[in-house]
Amino acid sequence: MFKIAICDDESLFTEELRELLSGYMMEKGLDFEIDTYSSGEALIELGIEVVRYNIVFLDINMEKVDGIKTAEMIRKVSREVFIVFVTAYVDYSLEGYRLDVVRYLLKGNANFQSKVNECMDAIIDKMNYSVAKMKFDFKEGGKEISLERL
Repeated sequence: MFKIAICDDESLFTEELRELLSGYMMEKGLDFEIDTYSSGEALIELGIEVVRYNIVFLDINMEKVDGIKTAEMIRKVSREVFIVFVTAYVDYSLEGYRLDVVRYLLKGNANFQSKVNECMDAIIDKMNYSVAKMKFDFKEGGKEISLERL
């Protein structure tokens, strides 16, 4: 199961990203959970528990604790969490390399949906994740089952 966190102080954007990710995951037939956080502090408060997420989408420009500091905290705990910066500012793109982020997505981009999809495709590829669907025939009828491999 994919566990995804979205950390952004703009609730409208958070909901939009949640819908885009949910649509992508359902289209691919993948099990997932998405949690949202409205500040970097809320995510940092998880401490080591942040490793329960496979993927974290982080806004860079947030009050008090910004996305850069939040990503630094995540990296202190784990190099395994896939971090994606989602922001309206291109000024911080070099920080993404230092923190080993997967993608740097710009809010308001005309083709944002395709960028999110491409980002998720890249993450799934990096995880070497696959789903095999097998059909089993029972007396009561056939049943298709997805077998996930991480």
